[in-house]
Amino acid sequence: MKISVCLISFNGSSFLHEQINSIIAQSVPVHEIIVSDDASSDNTLSILNNYSLKFPELFKIINNKFNIGAVRNIEKAIQASSGDLIFLADQDDIWMPNKVELTLAYLEQNPTIKCVFTNGLIINDQSEIIEQTSLWDTMSFPMNLIQETGSDINLLKYITEVENLATGATMAFYKSLSFLQEPFPLIEGMFHDRWIALNLCLHNQLGFINQPLIKYRLHANQVIGGKKDNQQYFISNHIRLYNQEFNQITFKEYKDLANKCAYNLSLNKQLNFVQAVGNLIKTLEQLDIIAKKQYPIRYWLRKCKKALSRFF
Repeated sequence: MKISVCLISFNGSSFLHEQINSIIAQSVPVHEIIVSDDASSDNTLSILNNYSLKFPELFKIINNKFNIGAVRNIEKAIQASSGDLIFLADQDDIWMPNKVELTLAYLEQNPTIKCVFTNGLIINDQSEIIEQTSLWDTMSFPMNLIQETGSDINLLKYITEVENLATGATMAFYKSLSFLQEPFPLIEGMFHDRWIALNLCLHNQLGFINQPLIKYRLHANQVIGGKKDNQQYFISNHIRLYNQEFNQITFKEYKDLANKCAYNLSLNKQLNFVQAVGNLIKTLEQLDIIAKKQYPIRYWLRKCKKALSRFF
């Protein structure tokens, strides 16, 4: 099986060496590394060209003449790849030495799975591990809380009605997937990893490895990333949405939950996911009933403010 790595870069010179070196040093080697650079203004291209000169059989560098954005850039890298299995990578992370090896083992043991994502450790600008938190914590993905109930996670329900749970930088999937042949939709707030995960969830082909196979860097300049602050607050809200448990919520929690539901409703309408649309309408109705009862004045003030905002 030919393995491709698709990495997109943009002004990534600060951390690019560490990431590329970690990919090259895998216990199971990859066959090609496609890097699509989105018109960087620093010395990213110089770094990439040096790797290409040193490993001409391994690297393919794409130089965008103007910035096309993360979604179109990763789409471009995927289309340029020739592997059977594609690993996505961010420019500022670090792969664990056995990431490819363990991913291949998982896919071999789970032949119905066509895409897998993983957990990760969190590192800072100095590549130091931030203790007591994981990638899934920063993405507010409450896997441990869900597993504590003794139930399996419904990935489709979570990703359509709560939040994206699959970080693109940890993904591996087969190039032969039919939806990859079409342009990724450009929908405000939705990135390529959620679109990939949604397509796989629909056919029960998305799997996960509850193990940190990358070191995920949180820093000020990243384009896409997890939450650094108030992680427990967002985790609690996500578990509320997933379990449909809204007793004793504060008014702030109500607003945040309602806003998230409203975005997910709009998203699912655009994607024509009918079941999720119906479920989210019911959830919003349930939240409104609770807020009207517990916080009537603030509830109606919020409704009036939102109505007036449409005219100004």
